[in-house]
Amino acid sequence: FDRKNFAYDVGYNSDETRIEMGLRALRAHSVRIVRLELDVAFAKNEVMRAEISTKFSKEGVTSELGDAGFAGQSWWTDDDGDYALSLWRRS
Repeated sequence: FDRKNFAYDVGYNSDETRIEMGLRALRAHSVRIVRLELDVAFAKNEVMRAEISTKFSKEGVTSELGDAGFAGQSWWTDDDGDYALSLWRRS
């Protein structure tokens, strides 16, 4: 992969409540992956997804894990409430 053929691409997907990051092809080209004997073609502006950072709310986590049979034991956050760590046990 030649970095000059790609630009960093990041955006927030509000429907999925997540940040999506990838590489956008600046021009149509292909990349040869020798060990796999594979050519991968990219169209201009095509995005290759590289990372997804999902955002969760306390309510969403509680509902999802509760539906899966878990009970919340503890919930810790930073001072601003931006990050959390939680402890759950099978109910």
